[in-house]
Amino acid sequence: MEALATRGITASGLYPAADVSGSYLTDLLPFILLMSFGMGLTFVPLTLTAVHHLRNEDSGIGSGVLNTMQQIGGALGLAILGTVASHATTTHTEQIAPGVANGLQQADPSVLDGLMSAFGVGSFQDLVGQVSYLGSFTQGATAAFMVGVFLMLAGSAVVWAFLDVKHEELATDGPAEGVHVG
Repeated sequence: MEALATRGITASGLYPAADVSGSYLTDLLPFILLMSFGMGLTFVPLTLTAVHHLRNEDSGIGSGVLNTMQQIGGALGLAILGTVASHATTTHTEQIAPGVANGLQQADPSVLDGLMSAFGVGSFQDLVGQVSYLGSFTQGATAAFMVGVFLMLAGSAVVWAFLDVKHEELATDGPAEGVHVG
């Protein structure tokens, strides 16, 4: 892709090249740290709430059910978001492919050869498909993120509406004094 940028062409061939650069330290690490901090503040109260008012002998089963539901929820959420992203990407690819083909047909043959080489394709149709997909990927990712936002807001609304556990109650939960450990 560097060769394309030096020619002043992006992978889609339709827009001027942009100088794109990034840094792990400034562009990713702060958000990863923020997410880990937020997850730490979320999962402890979630676990305490899930095993709230369970008898001591049932707390292991309650914790196991919580972990199972977290795994199933993660898998189901990933499947839903992947399906949404795939559908939106495919739909947008089909919409822009004729325009991309028209734009690429007007390109210089040497540019087309460079694009076909860069994308590793052997035919013009394959190039149109690759460039159209590349131009549509962000559309699919955006749709998936928007569905994810909706799911998180819906889940938060359900928790706020139906969860009736007070912070004071969670602070007093725990094993009774004098319980035999061994």
